[in-house]
Amino acid sequence: MNRIRKMITVIMGLFLIPALCISGGMDDKKEIPPVKKKTVVRVPPSSKSVSSGQSAAKKKVQFLLGQSVGYDNNVYLDSRRHDDAFFQTFFKATYSNPINKKTKGILSYELMSLLYPDSADANLFKNGIYGGFEDKLTDKVTLYKGIGIDYYDYSAGGSDDFLDYKAKIKLKHALPNKMYHAVRYEFLFRDYSERRIRTITGATSTKKREDTRYTAGYELGKYFKKDLLKGDFQYYYNDSNETYLKYYTYDSVLAGPSWTHLFNDKLFSYMSFLREWRDYRTRTISQNAGFKEWDRTYIITTALYYNLRKDLTLNLNYTYRENWSNEPTSTYSGSLISTGLFYKF
Repeated sequence: MNRIRKMITVIMGLFLIPALCISGGMDDKKEIPPVKKKTVVRVPPSSKSVSSGQSAAKKKVQFLLGQSVGYDNNVYLDSRRHDDAFFQTFFKATYSNPINKKTKGILSYELMSLLYPDSADANLFKNGIYGGFEDKLTDKVTLYKGIGIDYYDYSAGGSDDFLDYKAKIKLKHALPNKMYHAVRYEFLFRDYSERRIRTITGATSTKKREDTRYTAGYELGKYFKKDLLKGDFQYYYNDSNETYLKYYTYDSVLAGPSWTHLFNDKLFSYMSFLREWRDYRTRTISQNAGFKEWDRTYIITTALYYNLRKDLTLNLNYTYRENWSNEPTSTYSGSLISTGLFYKF
């Protein structure tokens, strides 16, 4: 059972790709005026230290290098349905150092590039550095505390570039019957490099846009012989200094299950279903100013992973996303398929 647990941890921590994540321009689904293009960010796998029987006093450095290629049938997630191929490169370096028997320090750096041959304004480069401490409070309870900075650079121009300043705390508790649960809280401050906010009349101001996001989450999981079932719930509130209709101020609830299955020592699968409810506090719809906008989103992800070697994994991923809204310009659907090769060293 320890071997199966370790393999599941490797899958979840090293190779799972949330193929469609909200970031940057995704919150900017439409502006008045003009219509704002939306950018989808594929978040690459994040490396995670896995115990290998080494001495607790020994320092550890790990690297993860990945290359993915794929096809996206709706790059901007809008009614134009512009399709394109994409190429994603990812690198992560993680340094972990046991400080004492119960505390481990973790420092990591990430570099990611996302390139579209025919959609240059969606190209993205991301750099991030993160640090934190993992404390073993008891045999069954661990606590993580960390901070980080991400820089998002959209190569087509500086108006969409921004810095994310993050802080996170997560408490995880092992339960009987091979179950666990965890609670987390995250704080994010987003500082746009060039984008200017609009006044209450819609005129462009000289002040730069800034967003603050507060997130609370809960997850519950259970291990079986060859499976891991998990449910996740998350609420966050995004508060923006954009004055015009408080355009980017909203409440969001995300919830859904995921399932990881081990066929054998080399082949693994992953499936997830996520639903998001997003309600804007002030933004009204274009056809009737008496109604506030709401969005309802479904994301379905399926993936297969095959270990070519213990340090080399091949991935095939498919994701479908659909959004319903009382604002017609915010209704869309889109899917992508990708394959990737990840090397851990």
